[in-house]
Amino acid sequence: MKQKVWIIPDEDWGKPTFKSRAMDARPGESPPELIRAAVRPLPDKVKKSPALSFSLSMFIWGSGQIYVRDFAPGAKFMASMVFFYLGLSYLVLARSAVIRFFSEIDIPASIPAIGCAVFFATGLVAWLCNAIDAYYRTTNTRSEPFRGVSNGAWPLLCSLLFPGWGQFINGQPRKGFCFLLSGLIGVVSIFVVLIALHIWPFLKTSHERFVFEIYLVAAFLVVPLSVLMWIVSMYDAFRSNCELSKRNLGMACVGIRTHRRGALQELIPRGTAILGLLLAMSVGMQYIPKNFYQESLQSLRHEMLKKNMEIIPELIGLAADFAESKKDEG
Repeated sequence: MKQKVWIIPDEDWGKPTFKSRAMDARPGESPPELIRAAVRPLPDKVKKSPALSFSLSMFIWGSGQIYVRDFAPGAKFMASMVFFYLGLSYLVLARSAVIRFFSEIDIPASIPAIGCAVFFATGLVAWLCNAIDAYYRTTNTRSEPFRGVSNGAWPLLCSLLFPGWGQFINGQPRKGFCFLLSGLIGVVSIFVVLIALHIWPFLKTSHERFVFEIYLVAAFLVVPLSVLMWIVSMYDAFRSNCELSKRNLGMACVGIRTHRRGALQELIPRGTAILGLLLAMSVGMQYIPKNFYQESLQSLRHEMLKKNMEIIPELIGLAADFAESKKDEG
């Protein structure tokens, strides 16, 4: 007895269940071309930029994390920013009431002043850590290393706003961290000077005034160095961007030799930046009248003596004597 076999025609039978570029190839293409078209990887639709992520977080905390879709840490940093700015605004606007409150409960004015400095420094550290965290989160999402931006004006402008920012734009996070640290120390020193000068009339004991004079002396020494590092950061960011642009061009073109800098050199700013800055300062000082230094120092010394300070006027007097001796030698 013969068995009957029922055949149900299926128009889609034998066709591939997925689409590829090999199926859309033109007639006449060779098999290797079909294979290459089928296995060629698709390009990344979106390449996140660590430079943009870092810059966003410098303006608004947590925005760089949200840029790479890390919403939880981004929300935490944004909440920290709101808390920091609200607390800082209250301390600035209600500073007299805060000082009066602590004096009424017999707490020295130096304690709330130190607390304000610690609060401000902690906020700055959180701000910079938020930007660094956004940079590395974005870097981890990339399949290829970040080689910096191509426009040299952006690193220069960003380093003008804050030292080290331009280095991160260039894809040099280690060097950028060093400049960020110097900028952090400089900004905190300026804040300490402002607080000390405002708190000084409320200091009652000689011990508190002595401690605050030590803080002022340290801040006066740190601020000029931080300003110099700020200028060096700007020049280094611009020149490094030019060098990185040539290096990236050499990696893409054949026959152009590039020199890779070592790990230690990546941490050290360009020597030409420091030498050029010192040369510009020495030339500029030649056009300032010699009496200007001595008169300025003596005026500052009289102002500090009016505030009943002891250490700073003595140091200013030594500096004035040194300037006078140099004037006599000239």
